[in-house]
Amino acid sequence: MQRGTFVLLPRRLPIIQGATAAFLMPVFALMSQPEWNCPFDQQANDNETINLPEIGSQEHRSLWTTRLSVISGSIMVASLFQMFLGLTGLIGFLLRFIGPLTISVVTSSISLSLFPIITSYAQKQWYIAFATIALVVTFSQYLRRWKICELFPILISVGLSWFLCFVLTATGVFTDDPNGWGYGARTDIKTDVLTKTSWFRFPYPGQFGWPTVSIAGTCGMIAGVLASVMESIGDYYACALQADAGKPPKHAINRGIAVEGLGCLLCGFWGAGIGTTSYSENIGAISITRVRQ
Repeated sequence: MQRGTFVLLPRRLPIIQGATAAFLMPVFALMSQPEWNCPFDQQANDNETINLPEIGSQEHRSLWTTRLSVISGSIMVASLFQMFLGLTGLIGFLLRFIGPLTISVVTSSISLSLFPIITSYAQKQWYIAFATIALVVTFSQYLRRWKICELFPILISVGLSWFLCFVLTATGVFTDDPNGWGYGARTDIKTDVLTKTSWFRFPYPGQFGWPTVSIAGTCGMIAGVLASVMESIGDYYACALQADAGKPPKHAINRGIAVEGLGCLLCGFWGAGIGTTSYSENIGAISITRVRQ
């Protein structure tokens, strides 16, 4: 819905909208507050026995839906601020103060803020993580003469790393002891999600309860909105350059930011728990595939 709205209404650039990491850190900061801290994490960290509901029960569902509702409501309020920036033309006015240096710093800060999350997932399987990094560098930098390596370096690298883990799991190299070496790299430890998850599901507004608003959450999401806006402005110019569309006029950028705010509003209404922004990866694909020609 957001992608179609963005392509048809604002600047009509061939750019995809999707979930943005700019909202993750505000979400983590909000959920780290005492009133929203996950009781299951608290039990694991403090080694205390707490009377917690069974996972999957109605009581357990109320725990995470309450938190998701406050996240969604905060995103909706922050999205109104983003729509205000676009509809009033304030973004077009601020463009005289927003240059490449500003955008590059903001984009880099978004990526660096996710470093603790990356290390937490990779710390028990550093060998697989470094192997994947080595494959990405090899395919993207040294095997670029092969078209498939130039187009899909990350996809191929992840696929090969997963296949390696599958072989090591099937041959018993990785232990089935949760505390043993290599357990986190097994490919069968989460296969039960296939049986517990519905194959087809129709999302609808308020599916996890009606959104609620938190002042702290709203302030954090507004910070995420500002970072997302900076990133999107750079994406608009880069996409227009790759598509030979010329320099985007200020009124088109204003419309783009306003419609992105509308997309974030819809995300909160549908209970997505995160906002949307322009995808830089899509711009790289335009450059590589030459679809503009």
